[in-house]
Amino acid sequence: MLVPDYEIYQLLSNISRELICLHTEDGTYSFVSPSSEKIIGYLPSELVGKNAYDFFHPEDRKRILEETHLPILKGETDNLTEYRFLHKNGSYVWLQTLSQIVKNNENQSVKIHTSSRDVSNQVELREKLIQRERLLRESNNVAKVGGWELDLITMKPMWSEMIFHIHEIEPPDIPPIETCISFFPSPGDEIVRESLMTAVEKGLPYDLTLPFVSANGKHKWVRALAKVEFLNDKPSRIYGALYDVTAQKNAELEKEISEKKFREAFHFSVGGLAITSIEGKFLEVNLAFSKFIGHSEEELKNMTIESVSHSADFEANMKLRRKVIANESSFFEMEKRYVHKDGHILWGHLSATLVRDKTGNPIYFISQVFDIDSRKKAELKLLLTNEKLTSVTNSLTNQNKQLQSYNQIVSHNLRSPISNLRTLLGLIDETEDPIEKTEYHSHLKIVAENLESTLEDLISALRIQQNHEIKPQLLDFKDSFERVQKLMIGEIQNLDAEIDYDFSSSPKIYFPKLYLESILTNLLSNSLKYSAPGKNPYIQVQSFSIGKSVTLSFTDNGSGIDLERYGKQIFQLKKTFHRGKAGRGVGLFLTKYQIESMGGQIEVRSQPGHGTTFLLHFLNQVNA
Repeated sequence: MLVPDYEIYQLLSNISRELICLHTEDGTYSFVSPSSEKIIGYLPSELVGKNAYDFFHPEDRKRILEETHLPILKGETDNLTEYRFLHKNGSYVWLQTLSQIVKNNENQSVKIHTSSRDVSNQVELREKLIQRERLLRESNNVAKVGGWELDLITMKPMWSEMIFHIHEIEPPDIPPIETCISFFPSPGDEIVRESLMTAVEKGLPYDLTLPFVSANGKHKWVRALAKVEFLNDKPSRIYGALYDVTAQKNAELEKEISEKKFREAFHFSVGGLAITSIEGKFLEVNLAFSKFIGHSEEELKNMTIESVSHSADFEANMKLRRKVIANESSFFEMEKRYVHKDGHILWGHLSATLVRDKTGNPIYFISQVFDIDSRKKAELKLLLTNEKLTSVTNSLTNQNKQLQSYNQIVSHNLRSPISNLRTLLGLIDETEDPIEKTEYHSHLKIVAENLESTLEDLISALRIQQNHEIKPQLLDFKDSFERVQKLMIGEIQNLDAEIDYDFSSSPKIYFPKLYLESILTNLLSNSLKYSAPGKNPYIQVQSFSIGKSVTLSFTDNGSGIDLERYGKQIFQLKKTFHRGKAGRGVGLFLTKYQIESMGGQIEVRSQPGHGTTFLLHFLNQVNA
């Protein structure tokens, strides 16, 4: 194809309903017709300069390259292919594209010309047709039914795949009619022959169920049906179906045999069997059931199921029987307790089926009872053992969680005072004023004493952990908070922080000491760490009662938190929300865990640049 005059080419492209494009040899668009917007949603300007491969479905790219692109470059002409293309709306459409090489007057390849149209509807219809054919084929395979026909004018036969399968013959060669008839052993072959002749001569259909022997010598039962189609009042085509009914026929034969053997099997069954009337009277029992229940066969025939059932299970048994009689279910089974002749209770697994007459009226129940007394007693022992194991597991799990919590508390409660020690030591090194050095040494002594006290508390807490529980105690908010303040005195003075607290409304709380001081340490440390640039930290802490709970309010004027952005993550482990600030995202997670583990709740209110307020709601057990 030679390069056409560009204006003529553009004119033809503009009026074409198809998508006309020119590509460089690597697939980059150099020209796209205006129809692109209607077919694939893109304006020409959105495609020119981009490579077509970027829009092909990933699963089609290799096939397009190997089957279309490379052959076109090698000189193949009029290459037609179908593939999926990414529409601007995000979906994929099926395009059918004719590709050609465009050459110049020197017969040199200069462009790839493509003409495409949307064939999504055709592809969808084709896929649906293929799917329907597959479903029909699978349905026929499941039902083991095949279709056949014979054109009586041309005498040309046709078989479906299942017909070959039933005959166990490899397609596509269909044997002659007489050979097909020979698959039916005598006298079935003569029956089929006569039925076929009658159908052809008189147009009468037939429906036969006969023995059948496949090409591999396998014995089967088949159902053969045929109907005749007429043309000008003469039979023109005979068609029908062939069903493999071996399973159904065998089931019928087995049913006949089983009914003959039922009486013999009933009395010699290892499991207990009983036939009872609709009202629950024993009509017949076998030896196994008699031994299980302790009564003789003759004694049981004068008894009802109520007389051998535990009173707690009898009504449930009768309810299941009534559901089967009402056709709400075909059978029932249950585990129930029976009363032995000597009075002791034993467990049996009962399964019962209702026998009906030809008109559907209930006649009697056939019940089977297995002795499960030993198993039920073993299950009871196992249940008790499992309960003990569950209790031990829960205890170990709780202990593990508390040890993890203790781990975090140790980390947090030691980090702040150690940081304060570093701060005070730094201040001592920086000052030359003896008075300041003396003051800092005094603070250093206080921090060291409180650090020693904290270590003692942690050791005490570890002993409590070894006793498998964190024990709450009556605490004074003021004492606990002042102790935490002393641990952070260096950082408080270094930041010139102002702290106001008022616990007069609710001064006491019943809570683990280790947990409370850990919570206060985390909150105070965060308020100091995330103070607003250019502001002296101001912190307000107060307690008050709300209903049956005690609430601690902890407010600062710090940097604040963007709750719209981080609200769902604020209490998650290892989540931090301020750049340039040291932190491992553990403190708030630990605080939430500690208060919720004791039945309390925590909530936060904050805005960036306007500080943060934490509200801690403690379960009030002071008077408990």
